[in-house]
Amino acid sequence: MRIATLLDLVFPPACACCGLPGADLCATCDGALARRAGPECARCGHPWSIAVDTCPECPPKIDRVRHALHYTPAAQSLVLALKEGGRRRLAELLADLIVATVSAPAACLLVPVPSTPAALRARGFNQAALVARALGRRWDLPVECVLVRGDGPRQRGASATDRRVQVRGAFHASPRTDWSPVTLVDDVMTTGSTLAACARALHAAGARRVGAVVVARACRHAPIVAASLTTAGRGATMDSSRTSRR
Repeated sequence: MRIATLLDLVFPPACACCGLPGADLCATCDGALARRAGPECARCGHPWSIAVDTCPECPPKIDRVRHALHYTPAAQSLVLALKEGGRRRLAELLADLIVATVSAPAACLLVPVPSTPAALRARGFNQAALVARALGRRWDLPVECVLVRGDGPRQRGASATDRRVQVRGAFHASPRTDWSPVTLVDDVMTTGSTLAACARALHAAGARRVGAVVVARACRHAPIVAASLTTAGRGATMDSSRTSRR
């Protein structure tokens, strides 16, 4: 009998969102998850009321971002049960949620966003690495932890400006000449500052193409905002955004 099966007998699984015994995610909470759907930005996946090619929410230095869930309280409970609750097998569930919503990228290298050394010591694992390895098995893609991160302040609750400052120069990768296209993997995207900082480090090390996939994304603007992006005015709005973020 597998160890996991024995543990389930001693500690029966319970829903990570509501605590109902029986499964890691009950049917009710599964139905409450806000999955990625509808019109969105083709580059970063931010939801809008109309489809756009790029938008003000696109993180710089990243070719494409995709997420499985919007970061609602239900999604937050799932992520925190893995991240803070130590329920490592939830990485498999989170990977399944990504695979159900996000198309597998073309041949690439999956690179998890590293935790700070302090967080790694406290938890004993990097949740992004667990999800990346689960994705690698499902997509048949290699996974490498090529990024190194220095210690820094906790980002939870920090403003967008503070987040950009906190991660500036925080990541490093060893230079190499044989980079495949890279897809960063993380649990949550809030402002995109962490992903952008990782992408900068990878580009500095020689990587040419960097994308990202995350479990959940905090969407700072309601989709209705895009109603102001008319067919006539959308080009100017999107082009100015693209220029300002280069």
